[in-house]
Amino acid sequence: MTIQRYLRKFNINKSKDLIYKSRKSQKHSIQTVVVQCEECREFIKQSVQYYKERISKGISVFYCVDTCVNEAHSKRMTGENNPNFNGKWHGDVSWRETEEGKRAMKRNGLTAIERMKENGTYEDRLRRLHEGHRRFFSTAEGRELRRKLGVLSTMKQGKGGRTSIEIMMADELGKRHVEFIEQYNIDNKYVADFFLPNHNIIIECDGDYWHTLPEAVARDKRKNAYINSRGYSLYRFWESEINESVEACVDIILAEINEKEAIA
Repeated sequence: MTIQRYLRKFNINKSKDLIYKSRKSQKHSIQTVVVQCEECREFIKQSVQYYKERISKGISVFYCVDTCVNEAHSKRMTGENNPNFNGKWHGDVSWRETEEGKRAMKRNGLTAIERMKENGTYEDRLRRLHEGHRRFFSTAEGRELRRKLGVLSTMKQGKGGRTSIEIMMADELGKRHVEFIEQYNIDNKYVADFFLPNHNIIIECDGDYWHTLPEAVARDKRKNAYINSRGYSLYRFWESEINESVEACVDIILAEINEKEAIA
């Protein structure tokens, strides 16, 4: 009744339930304060708790991401014996490649994420990271790196992640004693399912679903044009064709091989 009398006295049009919900949400919300990054000068949000802790320790400098922290730290370093001398890291980082180093890096990363979630900066940092990735991969250098990473990823997946139709094709080529290379890297630009080195032939095994999607069709057209421009003979077989008769698919390839050998 005390709350209702208070509402009537000051003519506040709110129900008791709404006030309760409002108080409940405020109780669990994280209060933030806007500060300026010392390095890039962008404005960022930090939790009030984190801000007060820094100020109480006599620290009035804030940074938005670890990159800015590292850059500012490097600028403060002087002397050739310092590992961060001249803004570049000259120390030994080989420990990162050891099992202990990898575990430590992973543990430190998870700890940093938990700390950011606690002080309310995680979402903001994640947004900035995504924005940075988008800006970089929209540049010529970024597009080239993404293409190279895509080729390497495809090659790695091919070593232990072959599709059923690729397995069928490999088995049939082996039965016919045809030498082949799987997941063949074409100029670090594309990866072919199979390459017959003795006959300069590329074989692609296309899934009936994935390779009918508009983006896949456009990508396959570009790939076909490049493969043909490099002088390869290209054969594409649908999943349904291979499942129905992989022997017939290989017969088509052998027909060209026999014809070339007859002409030679």
